[in-house]
Amino acid sequence: MTTYTFKDDSYWFSNGCDCCDDVLMESFNCDETSCSFGSAYSETDCYLQAIATEAGYEYWEDIPERYRDMGHTELKKIAKDMKIEVEFQ
Repeated sequence: MTTYTFKDDSYWFSNGCDCCDDVLMESFNCDETSCSFGSAYSETDCYLQAIATEAGYEYWEDIPERYRDMGHTELKKIAKDMKIEVEFQ
């Protein structure tokens, strides 16, 4: 089993006015995935990055479209089948 640990670096963004609510900007980072992927912007992206890294892809352009079109549940199942565990801190 390979484990990829993503650090939750999410933050609240405020545009500085009272008329708008603050917005949660999700951001996750992992030292074990390819650094060329950058930050993941959802838990779904975390699974995609872990799967892509495990499959040997180093750049977004290399990841097959079928993976990028999958939803969270599908990616979690593929990760489980590939014996990948995704953890969040």
